[in-house]
Formats: sequence, structure tokens, C-alpha cells
Amino acid sequence: MKALIWNIRLVKSHKAFERVQSLHKYHKFAFVALLEPFQHMNTLNSYKTRLKMSLAYNNVNGKIWIFVNHGYEAAIVSNSDQQITLRLKDLSSGKFIMHTSVYAKCDRALRQSLWKEIFNLSQDITDLWSIGGDFNVVLNEKEKIGGLLINYVLADNFKTCIDSRELSQANYIGSPFTWWNGRAGSDCIFERLDRVLINYQITQCFSEIKWSTYQALVLIMPHSYYHAIMLKIKLRNLSGFKTSGQNTNYKIKIRRVKKALILWSRGTYGDIFQQLIIREEIDKVKERLFEERAQAECTKYLHLEERYWQQKVGYDWFNNGDKNTKFFKSVVKGRRQRLKINRMRNFSGDWLEEEQPIVTEAITFYQEQFKQEMDCIDSFLLLHISAVITEDDNEALGKRPEMEEVKNVVFNLNGDSAYGPDGLTRRFFQECWDIVGYDILKMV
Repeated sequence: MKALIWNIRLVKSHKAFERVQSLHKYHKFAFVALLEPFQHMNTLNSYKTRLKMSLAYNNVNGKIWIFVNHGYEAAIVSNSDQQITLRLKDLSSGKFIMHTSVYAKCDRALRQSLWKEIFNLSQDITDLWSIGGDFNVVLNEKEKIGGLLINYVLADNFKTCIDSRELSQANYIGSPFTWWNGRAGSDCIFERLDRVLINYQITQCFSEIKWSTYQALVLIMPHSYYHAIMLKIKLRNLSGFKTSGQNTNYKIKIRRVKKALILWSRGTYGDIFQQLIIREEIDKVKERLFEERAQAECTKYLHLEERYWQQKVGYDWFNNGDKNTKFFKSVVKGRRQRLKINRMRNFSGDWLEEEQPIVTEAITFYQEQFKQEMDCIDSFLLLHISAVITEDDNEALGKRPEMEEVKNVVFNLNGDSAYGPDGLTRRFFQECWDIVGYDILKMV
């Protein structure tokens, strides 16, 4: 039986959910548990359909979603804000297995209630039982790199919960760390917060149980000089090298020293070759994560630049998704060239080519244009034109417009057309109508 437990953080992200779909298509999971979906529980069934699963459940606060595949029956045994426990039945074999999906709180006091729930569940469970998810706590200093020292009280509370119910940790493949704070250098913090626990019954039924980690984080190796100092201190305190007399065999003493050194090395560094492989893998994943983040930022600002030039041009036939930045720049540049006044002829017939004389002449022209020295209109002719507009029509035309009329006019405008003298597009007034509508009505 295979299962997927993933702290997905926003299930509606196409990239994340497509990864879940592809993994499920390949592995045919018995169940999929998604933590922190950040979606309303009403959408649960739609995601069940997209995964082609048979059943779907969520815990009381919607922080854990579980999808069960065809060929299994399921029933909720326990449900709280930090865990949900299902009893699954394999219809082909008739065997039962219990699974608890966990998303622990960050608050230490609230996690205590989760440990109590696990303790109470274990008293009544006789079936195969697995517990998996984000426990939000480390067990020892080997499960954390960087940041503050681990809180041994919290670690002991979790260890007591595991040991008291005779649970054990399933072996894992991949990085020993499942969480990274996303920072580089000395600010990096890596922790193993996700794990899978199994009871004694599972270990008796299955010869090998493993789980894979999909996130790899960076480890920082201590300085080599520090190694040498530690090695020297340990050599001074090796009890195996004490002389018990002048006739003590030198080879026996050397053998004791080597044995003590091997035990010390294993306890301090573990399998250094395996650790080296892990660190190389972690470095590669971190580089990829940083590269993806930088690429996402670049794409974001390229899109913003393209939107800027689109608004500058105001073309209606802009196709979203096309890389039209260069085109828009050329259109704006061409428009500016066409609208630029290079020279102007004044009333005397002379050509003006310098900027300031052109500006002065333009101002003078329009000032004279709108001056009225004498009334030359003879209104006598208007008496012979029959009236077409009635008094009621005239009153309606001069009536102050209603809010709904102004709103309809604004919303019928093309939101993506070129902006006005105020520098705002029509889209701004449409989206912010509840805020600016009354002021626009007053201006009208």
C-alpha cells in the first residue's frame, strides 16, 4: 500500500496540485493527505473528482484533507483541529489499517492536547496503525541545523508520547530535513518536522516500511580545526589507553584505542560517506529552489513591465500572454514622434523652430482664438426655425443625472483604453466605483 502525505500550502496552486495528480497517477496511492490546503471545505469534492478518488474527508478546521482511492472503505475514528484518524479497509484482502494524519500547532501548549489524543487513540487500537504528517517539533539536536538550540523539554514530551505507546519511526529515503526557512548563509534554519510513526503490529506484518522526503535542505559542515580539537580531547580521555602495568601488551592498548575511536566517530559523525551524499543532494536542491524563486520574480516584473506599456499604448487588441513589450515601446515612441511639433508658422508667416518661441506662439494663438471683441450673431434668423424639442424634453436634458446613469456610462467604457489627463485608466474607476462614484457624480 502506498500513500502520500504532503504539506501542500495552497492546493489551488496549479503547479502543486498537478504534482499531486502526476504522483498519484504513477503510484496509485491508497490515500492522499494534504495539509494546509488554504481552501474552503466546500471545494473538497471538486478536488476529489480531479484526483479521481472515491472518498474525501477533512478535519474539523479544514487544515487536513484526505482522499481515499477506489478499492477501500473508510470511516472516521477521531477528528480534531490537529489530527484526523481513519479506519481503512482493503476490499480485496479484507484487512484493516488505521491511519492518523497530523498537522500539529506551533503553540507548545496546544501540542500537548495532540499528544494526549494520540495516547488515548493507542489504547483502543489493535489494528495496524500509522501516524504521519507535520508534528512541528524535533526529537534531538541532529534534526535541526541553525537557529536557537532545541528545546529539550518539548523534545522529551514528544519522545515520551512515542515511547509510551511503543511507536517507532519508519525509515526514510532522501534528506533528513523537511523544513527550511528559505534563508541563506548563517540565517539558514533546517528542521525535520515531518515524519511517519508506526505501531508494533505494522512492523510484524511488513518487512520494510520507508517514506520519502521531497524537500532537501542545506547542511553546514563544522570547521576542520574544530574536528582536530575534539579529536585531541577525546584521545586524552580514552579509558582504553590507560596502562595497567609495564607488561601490558602494546597491541592490546592500540586495539582498545581504535575501538574507542570507532565508537566515538560513529556517535559524533555517523556514516560520513552517507552524510556527504546527502549534503551534495541538498546543495543541488537549494540551488534549484533559489533559481526557481529568482525566475518567478523575474517573470513577475516582466509581466508588470508589459502591463505598463500596454496601458501606455491603450490598444484594445492586446493579446494576453504574448511578449509584446518591444512592440509597445516602439508604438509609444512612434506616437510621441508623430505628436511632436518640430516647427510652427506665426501670423507674420515666419517659421519658428526653437522650443520656447513655438510654446509662446501656441499660447498666443489659443488666447486670441477664444477672445470675443464684439457680438456678431444675429439671433433674428432663429425665430424662423420651428421648435423640435418640447419643454419637457428641455427640462429632462437639463436635469441632474442620477447615480445609476453615470455608473452605466462609466462601466460601458473600455477599461483597458488609454488613461486620461489624471493618469488613471477607466478600469480604475470601474474597480473602485464604491469609493469614487459619489465624487464623480458631483463633478457631473
